Amino acid sequence: MASARLRKALAAAARRVPHVIADGRGFTGAGAIAYGAWLIYAPAGFLVGGVLLMALSMLIGRKLERATT
Repeated sequence: MASARLRKALAAAARRVPHVIADGRGFTGAGAIAYGAWLIYAPAGFLVGGVLLMALSMLIGRKLERATT
C-alpha cells in the first residue's frame, strides 16, 4: 500500500521536473543579464534584475493560470 503511494508521488514529481528545470534556466539567465548590467554600472544591475524577476513572475503566473483552467 505505502509502496503504491510512493510510486504515485514519485511519478507526479517526475512530471514536474522539466518545468522546474525550465524555470531554473530562466532565473539563471536573468541573473546573468543582471550581473552583466551590474558590471557596467552597479545600480543598473539592480534595476535590470528587478525588472527581469517581475517579468518572469508574470510569465510563470500566466503559465500556472492556464494550467489550472
